[in-house]
Amino acid sequence: MSDQIGHGLKISLSDDGTTYTDIAGIHDTVKGPEMTADAVDVTDHDSADGWKEYIGGLKDGGEVGYKINWDPADSQHDTLVAAVGEKKYWKITFPDGTSTATFQGVMTKYAPEMPLDDKMTAEIGIKVSGKVTWA
Repeated sequence: MSDQIGHGLKISLSDDGTTYTDIAGIHDTVKGPEMTADAVDVTDHDSADGWKEYIGGLKDGGEVGYKINWDPADSQHDTLVAAVGEKKYWKITFPDGTSTATFQGVMTKYAPEMPLDDKMTAEIGIKVSGKVTWA
């Protein structure tokens, strides 16, 4: 059983995979990476008792999604806008400060919300490209 809450999690962005910049204002739930694998049907006429058989296929890192407290004047948030459609390096640092998930991903979504009577936010979506490294 985990004895940690998500408070203190960081998401960072990098162009080269070595120097990362933390994204300011992350709030609410961070979702992903949502990893899946294909199941390849290998059923044949020799399959026992008419049961389908499968082997593991290609893996998919899925997506990462989160929201930020959006500040149009924040240069980090401008960096996110410029990253839409681009493959970048991403790092999630978990609240213990030492556990991470790093991956390359294409930023697929930057959706600002400007309610009349609440804080402005932006929803961020990243499609993972390749392997997620957990450390």
